[in-house]
Amino acid sequence: MSLKTLSAGLGITFGFLFCMPASGWQDIERDSLSVEKEQYAIQGRGNPRIIRPFGAHMGYATTLLGDPQFLMLKINYFIIPQIEIEINPGFKYSSAGVKFHLNLSESECILTPYTGALLGMERGTAIIQVPVGIQLISRKGFSTSLDCTELIYLEYNRFELMFEISAGWRFRCKNLSH
Repeated sequence: MSLKTLSAGLGITFGFLFCMPASGWQDIERDSLSVEKEQYAIQGRGNPRIIRPFGAHMGYATTLLGDPQFLMLKINYFIIPQIEIEINPGFKYSSAGVKFHLNLSESECILTPYTGALLGMERGTAIIQVPVGIQLISRKGFSTSLDCTELIYLEYNRFELMFEISAGWRFRCKNLSH
């Protein structure tokens, strides 16, 4: 390659770059960020709450006295990496609400502490559930959580401490929220 050809090529390249409008740079930057996010997902890197927002879990919960004991199905979804919506459908016990995870959007940490508030029913009695716990989401999708929950029975003005462990799977969802 001659020096003349090289300088002509560089002149065209630099001429294109200097003539490009600022909005063009933003589009290129936005596109490269989405490509980068996709590559992180393929490599198993990035925030697992963004990569795998939807989850299904089975859980076991019991109080200090051992009554009541529950087996439960939990369906949950991260609307943003810090806020998770959870639904626990069941026969003797059901609830729905939100959990607030203490992490950053850019965090690649697989372990996060959380707290939240859920409203529900236990055997026909209205309850408020206030969990404090920790959740692990593996790079491959396995998820488990352990929490201590204050159950507040509205009808009886009674409080109980409940311990819960759950395990399940988190799934990739494209273009739903993030």
